Amino acid sequence: MDWTLDRRNLIGLAAAGLGVSAASPSAAGDPAPAAQALVRFDGSGLADASDALERALRMAAAAGEAVLLAPGRITVRKPVRLPDQALLLGALGRSVIVCRDAGRLVGDGARDVLLSDFRIEGDGKTPSDNALIELSHCRDVRLMQLVIADAAGDGLRLWRSGGRLQGNRIVRCGASAIRSGESLGLVIADNEIDDIANNAIVVWRETAGTDSSQVVNNRISRVRADAGGSGQNGNGINVFRADHVLVANNTIADCAFSAVRCNAASNVQIVANNCRNLGEVALYAEFAFEGAVIANNIVADAATGIEVTNFNDGGRLVSVQGNVIRDLFRREAEPVDKRGVGIAVEADTCVSGNTIEGAPTAGLMIGWGRYVRQVNATGNVIRDSSVGIAISSQGRAGSVLLCANMVSGAREGHVRLFDHGVAVGDAATAADGRFGAAHLSANMFT
Repeated sequence: MDWTLDRRNLIGLAAAGLGVSAASPSAAGDPAPAAQALVRFDGSGLADASDALERALRMAAAAGEAVLLAPGRITVRKPVRLPDQALLLGALGRSVIVCRDAGRLVGDGARDVLLSDFRIEGDGKTPSDNALIELSHCRDVRLMQLVIADAAGDGLRLWRSGGRLQGNRIVRCGASAIRSGESLGLVIADNEIDDIANNAIVVWRETAGTDSSQVVNNRISRVRADAGGSGQNGNGINVFRADHVLVANNTIADCAFSAVRCNAASNVQIVANNCRNLGEVALYAEFAFEGAVIANNIVADAATGIEVTNFNDGGRLVSVQGNVIRDLFRREAEPVDKRGVGIAVEADTCVSGNTIEGAPTAGLMIGWGRYVRQVNATGNVIRDSSVGIAISSQGRAGSVLLCANMVSGAREGHVRLFDHGVAVGDAATAADGRFGAAHLSANMFT
């Protein structure tokens, strides 16, 4: 049958009980994209609106129109496939798509997709490997002002897709809120994410390479680590093997592990984030990476503020600048990994202009075992820490420069040698001179 969109076919669909009618933007009373008309869809009387909604989307897209969901709840029990130029709008959030069984929205190779102003929800109970919205090989997608709730798995999953995810609220997901793989350039901005089982936002690649995603201005809270592990879960923002990613201006709180965790991700920027109440390292750059900037962040209530580590696996080349870190704690229940450090770095790193207060192990820790090379710590203020600056006693690969730092109230020494996290020998008594692998110049100890 020819489903060319015209008023005759719309009336026929309505008569068949498929809940579709024509409406102008003014009649609908809701904002619409630059389209000639809206196709109003009301599937609230259907036990399964999957086929009807998919048909309406195809017909509207062919005519360059948008589908407007009527206020109320419709149930989908099968995948609803999005065509090219699918425009699916809701009535200012009062429209709800309820996903049951295998129901979800799916885009495979679709371009120029816009989903906006409706709620999509699962039952939050039935175990599922599916996401409520799944996009694969999709370009120029726009997901705006959606509510995504009660997903048994991921809320939103993208694979080799690009576009913008903005202004959405994502809550109560059984895996991740947003998971992007092999991105084609994605902006994840201004979203509110809360009560997530494993990770709030995941940007990952199967093999290391350029990703260029921007994760900015999101508010993230209450992220658990239900799937366990030693850091692969429990993070606000998790970047894995994705290079050239910007993570900026996010507010992140109450995560089981990290606010931002970058693993094997080169040339990342972690800038101007506000982070609190983190169970492990708040801001983490680890394993095989080269190049990172961690600047102008605020961290409060974490086991470690910032850690740049794994020089043994190639982790190097970092600027840590202008961060404020305070109120740290030690994980005394852990047999070895107790932490309690403000900033920890290893190789080819400049640490400058940071303010650290209340580190129960050390304000600044430089090196781990023999893994320390060319670290410049300049102009930092370290207050009320157990040890002010800790330097690996085994560092032989390169020098450490401590210049113009102010260390106050260090109860167990302003500068001290450490062997794998354990203080050894006496503390430095002079603010200038040579101490282990370090050169001290123009520091102030009080």
